[in-house]
Amino acid sequence: MPGCGHVPMTDDPPLVADVLLHLGKDVLAHIGFEPIIRGEPKLMDARIFAAEPMGLKDDLLTVPLEARFAYDAGRNMFFLNMEGMSLGSKVTQGPPC
Repeated sequence: MPGCGHVPMTDDPPLVADVLLHLGKDVLAHIGFEPIIRGEPKLMDARIFAAEPMGLKDDLLTVPLEARFAYDAGRNMFFLNMEGMSLGSKVTQGPPC
């Protein structure tokens, strides 16, 4: 928000801490109407502010087992989401045939 006084204007990119918003002070007090807010706003993920990688790969690519199953009773169909899943088999050496 250039020129609003909330973000220091320098040649360096702003730090994340410089652009955080306080919903009541920085947004609601300046919009001129009362928005509908359903429920409590969620806090930002604390990993955003950490120096180490956020570990988004697991969040974005891993589908929990319970989320892979769906049953459509109207069509009597069972769905199994195999996205990103790899299957293998354990090969064991049996007796010669």
